[in-house]
Amino acid sequence: ADGEVREATGDDVGGQKRRKQPPAKSKGNGTGNGNGTGVLEETTSKAPAAKPTKMAAKKEKKTVAPAATTTKLEDSSSPSMPSMPSMHLTLSGMHSNEQKELLPLLRKLGVPYTVGTHSWAERFTHVVTPSMRRNQKVLSALACGRWVVSPEFLRASVNKSKLALTGPSKLAQEKKYELSEGNPHHDIDSHVPKFWREKVKGSGTKAFEALLCSVHPSVTSRHAPSKEDIKTILKAGGAELVPWNGLAAALAEGNCVDLVVALDTHVDVARSDLDQKIEHASQSTAAGTTGATGAAAKRRRGASKSTAATSKTIVFSSIEIIQWLVSLRTELDGSEGSATVQARLRMRQQP
Repeated sequence: ADGEVREATGDDVGGQKRRKQPPAKSKGNGTGNGNGTGVLEETTSKAPAAKPTKMAAKKEKKTVAPAATTTKLEDSSSPSMPSMPSMHLTLSGMHSNEQKELLPLLRKLGVPYTVGTHSWAERFTHVVTPSMRRNQKVLSALACGRWVVSPEFLRASVNKSKLALTGPSKLAQEKKYELSEGNPHHDIDSHVPKFWREKVKGSGTKAFEALLCSVHPSVTSRHAPSKEDIKTILKAGGAELVPWNGLAAALAEGNCVDLVVALDTHVDVARSDLDQKIEHASQSTAAGTTGATGAAAKRRRGASKSTAATSKTIVFSSIEIIQWLVSLRTELDGSEGSATVQARLRMRQQP
């Protein structure tokens, strides 16, 4: 089962170490054939090519990706499969027995799917899960407005396909199976998937769209949610991430950081560390402005304004940012930071 952000048991994401799975035996030719029988190795930490961002426009900078972890998984995608770019299913929050029950249904449907990975991928359009839980896949799906549906969606789709329908029309309508019940144990409000899906569909704005964010070093892989969870969820929601050790340079280049995420016990520390980076960037900007003329001087003045604006950056704990995503009743009045950014977040929680 996918790990939950709140609980650290077994395979929990960001909690304790996951149990090692025995290597899977290869079936078929290992490439997938449209029936979902291809078993392959996929580097789950590999992300799709990112769109050019405002940071990249200001300065080209290579980012070293974390070491890849290879996970045995089953992925039905294949060049020989009929093109259905608008759909890719994945399972979440299930025990192995539940997954074994649903795998034959996925194969019968003949649509692209991926199982055997705990990580979110941009290609996923439908997360199939029995209940709303705080794990990386579900939270990422919420952040970018994707479908979160119950296993009954697969069963109904298989029954519908027996009518010899072809193409996407053979799938049951998702709205009937979209999870609508909340999860009091995990403080998740009812109708959260529908809210974010319709919000993104209507405005094209994801939960963290166009926010420049950074994750404080206090958030590590030992905590829940983990650093990788937070980064994945923010990126899925449209945020642009800047490494903490590159924050001062980003500020000096004239970028204004909107949001910093820290461990819940280190919010004050994160604010203090941020203030130091702001001061360092301001000093660098002031030193660089001396003697600068023309376009160079203009850039330095812009950088000075951005460091002043960043002094009002919102600093959220990792738990708070998740709570904001899953609870549509969350108040931001007590949050420290820019009224402008708070207003942007509030607007995204309005129907």
